[in-house]
Amino acid sequence: MGQKGSKRDEAYFTEYEYLRLADLFRIDKNNLSTANADTFRAVWSQFMETSLMETWIQYFIRNEFHYHFHVTFDLGRLSLLYKGQTSPFMDVKSQAIMRVILGTSATDRVLAVNHSRVIEYFRDVITSYMRCVEVIRHTNYVKWRAIGCTAEDIPRIQMISYFLSNLSVTDGQVTELDLEMWLRDRVFVDDVLGTLLDFSFSFNQLDDNYHTVIPFPLTNQATIIDIAHVLFLNAHLTTMLKRNWAVC
Repeated sequence: MGQKGSKRDEAYFTEYEYLRLADLFRIDKNNLSTANADTFRAVWSQFMETSLMETWIQYFIRNEFHYHFHVTFDLGRLSLLYKGQTSPFMDVKSQAIMRVILGTSATDRVLAVNHSRVIEYFRDVITSYMRCVEVIRHTNYVKWRAIGCTAEDIPRIQMISYFLSNLSVTDGQVTELDLEMWLRDRVFVDDVLGTLLDFSFSFNQLDDNYHTVIPFPLTNQATIIDIAHVLFLNAHLTTMLKRNWAVC
């Protein structure tokens, strides 16, 4: 009983969060028609993959076909986009991710989503997160880059393949349970998504005081970067693994 209440309470923005959003995206709660997709694009295009940005925006700012293509802003969907995907309840999180990918409402039950859509979504999430760190010129990220790697050197394709290697697929579809179990196993990916959402909504500042320890590669060939180095970089810049790993 208590858990259900917690899930319900966690589903909406707090007053403090709403005030932060209203200031950042110029949202008037008394006149939601003033919310503009271009305002979100102006903030997010600095670091977010275009396809991910448009997926998010089209989720809460929609063309209503029944009203002659009238554009409507849905504060409830915006709340689900953030609150659902950062929920401490993995079943809620999995459902929210699937709804955002498919563009369905909170009342619609989603049974499965195409495997390729999941891959594309998390590819964009991880790439956007890496750009966040680069855009703010995080001191330790700059040091890590100075070893000899470039943005083009980061093996994102290998990274995605590694992360999705244990995601169960049935006839090309990923079910809610499949996604939930994968996120439980890949806590690291869950942290990246949560950090990207916090940064995107300006609830937490991703600056030099935010998980600053980044280990240097254990190789004499400074120009070579592999999957392990990328994993270390991300892990030390995200929430949960930082607490679990010993810092040398």
